[in-house]
Order: sequence, then C-alpha cells, then structure tokens
Amino acid sequence: MIRIEGAWPVTSGNMEHWKGWRTVLKILIADDEDRVCRLIEKLIDWEHLDVSLVATAANGIEELEFIKKYEPDIVITDIRMPG
Repeated sequence: MIRIEGAWPVTSGNMEHWKGWRTVLKILIADDEDRVCRLIEKLIDWEHLDVSLVATAANGIEELEFIKKYEPDIVITDIRMPG
C-alpha cells in the first residue's frame, strides 16, 4: 500500500524525486499470550515507523484469517500457537 503525502515530485535524478512519497507497511501481531501482543503493540511507535498495525491474533486460525483479510507485509508471530 502506498500513501502519497504532499505534492508530486518536482525534481529528478536524486532522492528529492521521492520526497512526499511514503510506503506504509501493514503489520500483524500473533501470539497466544495476550500480554505479549499488548507489550509488542505498546512498545513500538508504529506511526513514527510509517507502519500500520492492522490486527492482533490470539491463535493460528485467527492469524490465518487476518492474513487473508489484511494481507500484511510483516507478521510478528509466536513459533508455537494453538490452532
């Protein structure tokens, strides 16, 4: 997903060409321990990183449903989870 902020690029041949263009990554957190999900959610300044936290999943089935629904760029997941 690409979000455009500001005006169209006005110069070319250098990084100024891309000024105003930002890619927002979608993140999904999955862990069967709710406190771990909340901790990860609270510890990271998602907005500062241009990241959108789309969902948190409590089990593997829910995680798969959210992956299909939101198509996240990054999934932070527990190695072993029920479901």
